[in-house]
Formats: sequence, C-alpha cells, structure tokens
Amino acid sequence: LEDWKVKKDIACCNPSFHGHPRYDCILINTNPMSYGHLLFVFSCILQSGQTVDMALVQWLKEAKRKPKTYWKNCQVFEEKGRSIIFLKYVVRACHMIPTFGGPDRMYYLNDMVDADMFL
Repeated sequence: LEDWKVKKDIACCNPSFHGHPRYDCILINTNPMSYGHLLFVFSCILQSGQTVDMALVQWLKEAKRKPKTYWKNCQVFEEKGRSIIFLKYVVRACHMIPTFGGPDRMYYLNDMVDADMFL
C-alpha cells in the first residue's frame, strides 16, 4: 500500500557484514540516471566549517554484451570506474541481480521490485 510519504532508504556499505562484504546498489541523480555500488561514506569539513557528506561509488554502466536470458528488454550493467560524489545525489537503493557464468562482473537491473522506483 503506497501512502506517498517520505521515507528513509537504508543502503549498506560494509566490508564485513556478517562475515561477508556488502555494498548495496544505488540510483544516482545524474542526467540520465546512473547506478553504482556504494563503497564508502564519509564527511568532509570545509574551511568554512560546513560539513559535506560524500560517497565513494563503483559506477555501473550499461553493458554492450547481453547475457542469454528469457527476460525481454532487461537492462544489463557492468562495473566501470570509481569516483567520489556528493551523498545528496543518491536517490535511493536499488536491486541489482548478479549475472552468472560470464567473464565480467555484470548485473541485471530488477526494476520490478518497486513500482514507484522512477517516480
């Protein structure tokens, strides 16, 4: 049931989450929207005294190679480069499913989990 109220979305970035690394995928407000793994979150204190929240992100870019699948029009992403972004540009967590059997680390975007993901 959707109530259209603002909610918090918790995204994890932990190298030892119950003994295993966990780096959640996030939707990033760029033009067009981008995806990435949240690797590290930190704060910087500027000379003015202002605190700015930052994040280290492993970018996920749309892959040219498409794995064999029964899903029609599925979006497949692969890891490309890292950079630091302002945390305020993180829109929400998203669900990526790893592909199996391929040489590269690739992921399917599961856009069926949340109907209002792109609203």
